[in-house]
Amino acid sequence: MPSVLNAPSLSRVPAHLFLWLIPLVFVSAMFSQLAQRIAHRTIRATVTRHGSAGSISVTRLQVPTHSFISSSSSLLAAESSERKAEPVKQRREPKAAAKPSKPKKSMDRPPKRAKPPIVKPLTEEDMPPKQPSKPYILFYIEYYRTEPKAPALAAQQQVSNAAAKAWKAMDDAGRQVYHDRHAELRVEYSKRLQEYFDKTDRETLKRVTLELKASHRSVPRDVNRPLRPGSSWVVFLQEQTKTIGPAPPGMRPVELNSKILSERWRALTPEERAPYDERFKQLSEEYYSKTNRSPPIRAATRIASE
Repeated sequence: MPSVLNAPSLSRVPAHLFLWLIPLVFVSAMFSQLAQRIAHRTIRATVTRHGSAGSISVTRLQVPTHSFISSSSSLLAAESSERKAEPVKQRREPKAAAKPSKPKKSMDRPPKRAKPPIVKPLTEEDMPPKQPSKPYILFYIEYYRTEPKAPALAAQQQVSNAAAKAWKAMDDAGRQVYHDRHAELRVEYSKRLQEYFDKTDRETLKRVTLELKASHRSVPRDVNRPLRPGSSWVVFLQEQTKTIGPAPPGMRPVELNSKILSERWRALTPEERAPYDERFKQLSEEYYSKTNRSPPIRAATRIASE
């Protein structure tokens, strides 16, 4: 019997083809193993998703693959039997945390805030009357009207300088005319100011005082309103000022009075100051009784102790 190698069909096959056949065999074996592993993983993922080993969905990758080296049918059967035997644990979904309950809204509504009162702006009628001009201002107004109008600023300055020189050159009789006119205007101003204080309420007077102080203007004082006494030293100063003669040249009367009377006050003994303390206590009681106001705590304590 002839051998296989001596067969005429094999003798005609080239020898280098056998060298290419060996790598192809190994490549096919690797692909078959890879297909089996993919099939196993597909089965596991399907079982986990459905929650039971029996509900396995067959896909194209789960079909048994055959090769001349190994077959995947036995492996697939063994894997499926193991999955059926083992109970699959179902995943428990985490419980949602209980939301904190919102506090119930109370039906009691808070009381509405009272709207602030509407404050009307101050008008010209609320402001006090203007004070009369000084004697020199009255003279300057009359002098300016007699002179021709000067549109330029330099010309106005010349008119002002000429009015000042004319005022200085005027004798006392000529100035007395303007002083008398100023005194008449002062009397009329006092009457109008008193009428203003009588018809204006207290709240408006407070607002007017703040407005005048903010604009750095003088605040008029009610003549009929009593003045609050200062202290025992002020009472002594008012009584002893009349006993001091005229001030020497170069010194104002205020400076002289303060210097001399302060020395006299320091030299007084407590027994000599007692009459002034008693006079101050009497004036304080009269002031608070007329104004219907209570004295401050310190003043009340001082008056009671005395």
